[in-house]
Amino acid sequence: MKEFLRTIIVFFLVSAIFFFGYNIYSFINGGTDNIIKIVEGNNVNIVGSLVKNDTELEDSGISGSKYDFSVTYNPYYEVLNNNEKKVYKQVYANVLENKELLVPVVDINVKELSETLEAVMNDHPELFWLNNSFSYRYNNKNIVKQIQLSYNGTQNDKNTFYKKADEILKEAKNYSTAYDKELFIHDYLIKNVEYDESAVNNQSAYSALISGRTVCAGYARAFQYLMNRLGIPTYYVTGTSEGEDHAWNIVRLNDGFYNVDVTWDDELHNTHTLFNKTDAEFSQHHTRSILSSKIARCNSVTYDFKNISNKKEEEFVYKYE
Repeated sequence: MKEFLRTIIVFFLVSAIFFFGYNIYSFINGGTDNIIKIVEGNNVNIVGSLVKNDTELEDSGISGSKYDFSVTYNPYYEVLNNNEKKVYKQVYANVLENKELLVPVVDINVKELSETLEAVMNDHPELFWLNNSFSYRYNNKNIVKQIQLSYNGTQNDKNTFYKKADEILKEAKNYSTAYDKELFIHDYLIKNVEYDESAVNNQSAYSALISGRTVCAGYARAFQYLMNRLGIPTYYVTGTSEGEDHAWNIVRLNDGFYNVDVTWDDELHNTHTLFNKTDAEFSQHHTRSILSSKIARCNSVTYDFKNISNKKEEEFVYKYE
């Protein structure tokens, strides 16, 4: 009986400390406007704060309603619900104008916002100046009332990025088939880019093409950007590889879809081990995130490197000096 009473007393003491401590903290920091909610996706990090008065929140006034997106090149847009699609367009349009604050054109909750921002990031490697960390404000019904975007500064250096990309694409266009162009882009990246976790802006295609130092996100976004410019639909995939967050690509060739992991091929000392593989093969060491699991299945084998190449592995690497 004494033990039971002791347990009850401890429970009430802990509850009281939490209750009064929380309210004192809230009072000191200006009330519930400062309650923080953090959502970390595989591809985006967003931090939210509760807002009491949402009638005077700053808005860019750009809706993005004029934009249309195709499943061919923007598969993540297609898996969103109707409200998410409207905010996706709005975010895209605001990034093009380097705007930072926007009020969603429709009601979406925090989970929907996370999916929407991840979809924009996954579909658009060309928005390389957009950071993958976002802020938002939400009301007591969990509805997002304002979104804040941030930029890494490379929007002032777009011409350098486009010039470098054009140089690479000019060489790629010397090849006639989609497969040969893909092989060229793959080999160019593993020859000219180094994996470096300390690289600046390492989540962007810019870091790979201009700095030549990046991480998996940079490899995958650079590959996606260049391939799409060549008219070969290529998607950005997030998930895990051997327990670590990772990014790779899906490519659509004549007979279907294939997985490609440029980062791993570079880290495996310039190989084609993970070039044009099926989901069955990738599932041994790669697992897709929830959002990426909603896009294309990779079951084709015709253009697997080992099936199409009659040359030895070493004859391919370094031929694009």
